[in-house]
Amino acid sequence: MKKLLFLLLSVFFVLSLNSQTKNESISKYKINSTKLTAEYRRVVNFETNDSTYEVFIIFRNFKYSSIMDFQYIVLRNNDDFEVFKKDIKTALPEIDSKQKIHWNRDGLYSLYISDLGKGLNMYNENSLGYTVLNKKNAETFLAWLETIHFGE
Repeated sequence: MKKLLFLLLSVFFVLSLNSQTKNESISKYKINSTKLTAEYRRVVNFETNDSTYEVFIIFRNFKYSSIMDFQYIVLRNNDDFEVFKKDIKTALPEIDSKQKIHWNRDGLYSLYISDLGKGLNMYNENSLGYTVLNKKNAETFLAWLETIHFGE
């Protein structure tokens, strides 16, 4: 009986640790053709009463066609967010150049344009899962990013 009580209390403690934050969506963006969804959200920590902000980007991994594998990129501070926007702005005019160009942000994300000129490849740097945005989708995604005032 003591073991059962200890087990139940342990499970309750673990569950309570995992439920100390809440995500509040501020803005969302979706591209159906690439299965990309992005969300700007506020993360509230109930334990400390602190709030942080993040841009959470989730997409279907083009690396696999027979399974549903989703990857994500999370931008948790304004500096990373601004660099991400700048990299996309820089990449947009290069999409049609058919030159190999690579932007690498260690451990966070990579952007890549291949010499095939099919679009902007966006990678999860940790898993190498990626998606491809054509120029129009990359432009509308950037337009959505531009509406975000990080930290507000």
